[in-house]
Amino acid sequence: MKNKKEFDIVIIGAGVISLSIALYLSKQKKRIAIIEKEKKIGLGASHFKSNSSVIHAGIYYKKNSLKSKLCLEGKNLIYEFCEKNKIKTNKCGKIIFAKNSEDMYKLDKCIERANNNGLKDLYFLKKDDIKKIEPNLNAHAGVFSPSSGVLDTKSYLNKIYNILKAREVKFFTNFDISLEHKNDKWISTNKKTSSKILSKIIINAA
Repeated sequence: MKNKKEFDIVIIGAGVISLSIALYLSKQKKRIAIIEKEKKIGLGASHFKSNSSVIHAGIYYKKNSLKSKLCLEGKNLIYEFCEKNKIKTNKCGKIIFAKNSEDMYKLDKCIERANNNGLKDLYFLKKDDIKKIEPNLNAHAGVFSPSSGVLDTKSYLNKIYNILKAREVKFFTNFDISLEHKNDKWISTNKKTSSKILSKIIINAA
């Protein structure tokens, strides 16, 4: 097969999730390639202009679900990584609010769900408490999540990118993918150039 390269793992997409997966897998000394349809990393859903950059506390998922478990673990890992690598974060917290007394049961459910997920730091806010935090918010009451925050997505992506380059992870941009599975291998073909990348494993994080 002409004009081909071969890797252990190919990851489709070059955003926050893709690069974070590659960061973990690259510790295992695997041959890893990341392919991206755009001209550079982070131009899709992870773009700093469109991404909310929120670090979620782990409030909303069902008890004992994988999403709940990974959200709580991931939150702590992100804060640790950013602190270690001098990436700006703002653990500003988040208010979940009730517009009126009829919505109060939703706040009770929110606290209950958070407690079930192992998130024990949420607490109630009265109307006057909310006004002190955000004067423009007209709410009856609220729940405050102190571990919710935001991060500098652009710096986060660039830092991981530089680590991956140092670990010899390969990046292929402008890659308009066509995918097939043949002879126990995945074949990723760039429809623009007909170049091919072979891999044992493919991870779609696009």
